[in-house]
Amino acid sequence: MKTGVPVNQGQKYVQYSHEALKEIQMLKGSAGNVYERNAAYFLENIHAFTDSPWGNLPTRTLTAVDDFFKTLVGRMETKRQVFLESMDEGAAGIKFDENRYAELAEKNFGVNGEILDEKILQTAKEATFQQDLQGAMAKIAGLQNELGAIKYFVPFIRTPHNILVYAGTHTPFVASFLPEFRQAMKSGDPDRVAEMMGRQALGSMAAIHAVHMALNGNMTGSGPVDRKKRKVWEQSHQAFSVKIAGRWFSYQAIEPLATIFGAAADVTQLANVGATDAYDKSLAQLAFTIAAATTDRSYFEGLKNAISFLDPEEQAKGTIFQKTGYDLVNNLVPYAGARRQLAKALAPGMYEWRDELDKSLANAIPGYALINSVPKIDIFTGEQIEGHNGNIFNNVLPFNISDKKDDKTIKAMSDLGISVSLEFTDRLRGQKLEPEQKMKLSKYIAETGLKKKLDDIVGDTNWQNMVSDWEKNKLANPTTVVPAKDALWYTKITDAFEDAKESAVARFAAEDSEFAAKVQGADNARQRAGRGNFDPVENGVTEFIN
Repeated sequence: MKTGVPVNQGQKYVQYSHEALKEIQMLKGSAGNVYERNAAYFLENIHAFTDSPWGNLPTRTLTAVDDFFKTLVGRMETKRQVFLESMDEGAAGIKFDENRYAELAEKNFGVNGEILDEKILQTAKEATFQQDLQGAMAKIAGLQNELGAIKYFVPFIRTPHNILVYAGTHTPFVASFLPEFRQAMKSGDPDRVAEMMGRQALGSMAAIHAVHMALNGNMTGSGPVDRKKRKVWEQSHQAFSVKIAGRWFSYQAIEPLATIFGAAADVTQLANVGATDAYDKSLAQLAFTIAAATTDRSYFEGLKNAISFLDPEEQAKGTIFQKTGYDLVNNLVPYAGARRQLAKALAPGMYEWRDELDKSLANAIPGYALINSVPKIDIFTGEQIEGHNGNIFNNVLPFNISDKKDDKTIKAMSDLGISVSLEFTDRLRGQKLEPEQKMKLSKYIAETGLKKKLDDIVGDTNWQNMVSDWEKNKLANPTTVVPAKDALWYTKITDAFEDAKESAVARFAAEDSEFAAKVQGADNARQRAGRGNFDPVENGVTEFIN
């Protein structure tokens, strides 16, 4: 902890710090003008602070925790050896020999806790997902070291890869495709073979338990792939979570169970939707399920951002470049993660952002969201939508707790796969909406009594009979039944949403004459264009573009 140098290998940070300092010195030596020298001095000051006791405190803390767990695992493995020796000696019962343990501990560990035995060190590295990469992944890691820019998007390769492999070896059917599993099974080492067989048994039991809980509505996976359906589903569910005592507890931090639970829960929901097509029963949903269960992890965020650079839609928006640039600047300032977590703790709700700079400042400066952001409003309650940090314990726990309650109406909409929009987009009838305007419109929808109207519809016996009759007809005549979106029970729900939105827009337009004039002008331009009049002068350039 004092030096920041780990005792059980893993000294990359020290190495990278020295390399960075050398490169900065080279920049200072090759600077050709005052601007280049100032830039080099700025980087030198940033490096000096980052490498100071206060600047690298998070790194030294993580290093100390890593050493602690490696040593802990090493001592556990040593005790296991002592127990096995007792069994081999054929003694009546298993007795732990304190003297033998002291002898092995002195042999296997140094004065600072460093592990001296190579086999025990390998076991400790596997337990902390830090075993060395091999084959193709080793080459990819080598490429990452050569191309420094890749590290910004994918700072870690070894640990995420080892976590995925660890989860894969526990997953029934998947394990047989992993080279690590096949090598262990062919190694001839009875301990390794027994370990892999045990992982498969544990994974199978976990999958069966997950299926049972998902069937009873007490475990979730990634949820629907359709964005609108997912918003409805999230009103009463939390993704990748298990329900305990009426609350949703995220299990994403528990590997390898997280991958197994997520895939099992989603596949169960796919098989359980019956005739209603609630989960977009298709290959697309199945692909989304597998991808989300595997890649929806914090250590893949950088990779997702890198892939976004290749998305033409993201490039057209331009926001991905802004976001990456702002994040880079923020990460140059120490304690970026701590500041982000404190900002979430101070402002746990959901907010509307004016632009990427506004969002980045809210993440970088604790308290910024409280004084310069607009709350995102729930169209059912008229209150601010709760964020992931709505529960105070989420600020200190490695998993999220959600207090989302079961609601009969929301559950019916989610189970039936009713696709409706629960929020306004950035544009309304051709006009850009500011965050304050979106907040007002959402409040106005809530004030129309939309939730009460939906409760009355879902609670009506006639509506329930229509749903039941349609589902029976779907099973009996799947090729001729009316599509769900055209069924009367479905349109009753969507019509209620449309009526509430039209009422909210009319009220908003009545209060904002400037917005109403813009909308009317845009409507007139579209009508003239529909009659074949495309004259931008007569229609007005702005109206014509809209």
